[in-house]
Amino acid sequence: NAQQMLSWEDVEHFNVSHRINRLSFGDDFPGQVNPLDEVERSSPLGPGIARYFVKVVPTVYRDLKGKTVQSNQFASTEYFKPVRADDRIFQVPIIAISYDITPLRVKLTEKRGLTLVSFLTRCAATLGGVFTVAGMVDKVLYQSQRLLKKLEMGKAI
Repeated sequence: NAQQMLSWEDVEHFNVSHRINRLSFGDDFPGQVNPLDEVERSSPLGPGIARYFVKVVPTVYRDLKGKTVQSNQFASTEYFKPVRADDRIFQVPIIAISYDITPLRVKLTEKRGLTLVSFLTRCAATLGGVFTVAGMVDKVLYQSQRLLKKLEMGKAI
């Protein structure tokens, strides 16, 4: 039999402490975040089962010059379970990464920021809004003041 059964004495010294320096699926593009880069986990309580579940999303990135990068982004969740001697049947300590590729594709297109004309238009709209609100506040205050003066003089509305 090629498979050998491990006893607790064999397993209790396993250390599943680990560090993932870099994990990516494809070429990098600006703004890309790989959530498992520089991840470091320790297993101070002895052997365990460390699993990473990764969802990979195909991504097409297009920059301002029209150059495209075919790549992938991913999200991950972690799971850790200690292996204990009192479990009747214990699992062998392991570090595993399981991944699924989603059937959807994300397209990211870099766009130029504001042009001078759109910036000036937004500034003018903001100034116009400020003057409009200031005019409304001024009118309310003026009408309130007039009403108070009439009431002081004893005139009915």
